[in-house]
Amino acid sequence: MTSRVDTPRPAAVTAYLRRATWGLPRAQQQALWDELEEHLLSRAERLELGGLSPTHALLQATRELGSPSRVTLGMTQVYAMPKLLIAAATAALALSAALYALAGGSGGGVITLPVLTVQPVAPSCVQGVVPSGTYANVVHQGQGVTCTTPSASDAQTLSLSLDTLLSLAQALGGSVKRQPTGWYRIQLGSTTKTGWAEVPVSFQSAGKPYFYARTLFGITDPQTTVLRGYAQPALLIGGHQATFDTRRTPAGLVGQLFYNSITLPLLDFILPESVNETTFGRSVAPAQSRYTHTLSTALSPDEVVLLVTRPAATGAKTSTDYRVSIAPVGTAGTVAINSDQARLRFVSDPALLGPAAGGRLNALLVRITNIPLSALREGIITPAQANSDAR
Repeated sequence: MTSRVDTPRPAAVTAYLRRATWGLPRAQQQALWDELEEHLLSRAERLELGGLSPTHALLQATRELGSPSRVTLGMTQVYAMPKLLIAAATAALALSAALYALAGGSGGGVITLPVLTVQPVAPSCVQGVVPSGTYANVVHQGQGVTCTTPSASDAQTLSLSLDTLLSLAQALGGSVKRQPTGWYRIQLGSTTKTGWAEVPVSFQSAGKPYFYARTLFGITDPQTTVLRGYAQPALLIGGHQATFDTRRTPAGLVGQLFYNSITLPLLDFILPESVNETTFGRSVAPAQSRYTHTLSTALSPDEVVLLVTRPAATGAKTSTDYRVSIAPVGTAGTVAINSDQARLRFVSDPALLGPAAGGRLNALLVRITNIPLSALREGIITPAQANSDAR
């Protein structure tokens, strides 16, 4: 079979081509193999422009086509067309059109998701107690009763309306259905790999149900789901790009709210699960913005990185508490990221997280955009300086 010598082909792709062409007459088998390979390589080149590695791009392109048996069935129907129609150059056009349809078009369309960034909250009232600190706003006080609402920052959250979720699910071939319990069953695709979840309504606004945007993260196939961008964050789901609408929000707010809301599931893709975490669970908290580390990387602007640290344990068991920070990459690959630690040492192995020699704390820096969620461990990078002292 033919191939491009300058593009190494993973064994899984070769196996896919062999299975997809199995059982066809030899001449048709060769034609389909060549057409499939050309389609996969061309699609992979476009995916590489989006930031995927060559290997991941090829694997993603095969996933978009579906199972080999599905391809074989589709091509059998093409070859069953009247000979007059399938003759000569028309045969190649028919093959290309069939592959295009199987893959769902050239990478799918862009779906814009309107968002709500402030959750409406009702006042909470208590008798004889005046809350202190910045976590609450006093909206009424008198006759021994104090009523408060959460601070403005606590009320900020990224949410999608039920109508938006319905539109997204329909575009992806999935569904959103209300259950007898009042919860909603959400499926973002027509295949079993897509996954589904039953979730409650997060809150109501103007009489409409809303759901936290992080809900999307738990019901997509991690092998085909890719995060993109910070200024205008998006999810690449099965070849379709779902982009959060940022036109009516302050610059960077949507990216900040979305990425900060998914740090725990991100860690689940990056960190191996220890015995203690199996028993006691893993906890994640945003790092306090006490220090800012300025790092040099080879990443492109608007990529997004995750900083992970694990403070020293306070008890006998190994610490399962993690501190995380999210930041976009700026010009020339520079990253300014917050931490509650002044002296960091960057490592490439999650098992090394924790205190390091010389009073430093080991840290991971992970690129979380333009790479499949299931491959986030491969996104671990080491900045130009292994040791960083905050300014």
